[in-house]
Amino acid sequence: MDIVKSHGMTAQQARETIDRLLPVLMRQYGGNIADPEIEWDGDALRFSGRAMGLSIRGAVWVTDTQLLLRLDGVPFFVKGSVQRGLDRWFDENWPGTT
Repeated sequence: MDIVKSHGMTAQQARETIDRLLPVLMRQYGGNIADPEIEWDGDALRFSGRAMGLSIRGAVWVTDTQLLLRLDGVPFFVKGSVQRGLDRWFDENWPGTT
């Protein structure tokens, strides 16, 4: 599952913003995430953890104009609601969303 959002910041500002917001997002949507890991790998902020017995992992890539969130491990039967929830969360919390 991919989510793409635009931003009007520098790439560094966008990295700092997602670095601050990703833990908030993980707590909000995965209050029971076990063994959470968040780590920068170049321009990608990689994350993983376990929720409801499932391994969830993904990354957020930051460019000069956009961020791309890729989330793996979401079961097909909840993918649509997770996608809508994440889109709404970013619309409400990501600066410069278009």
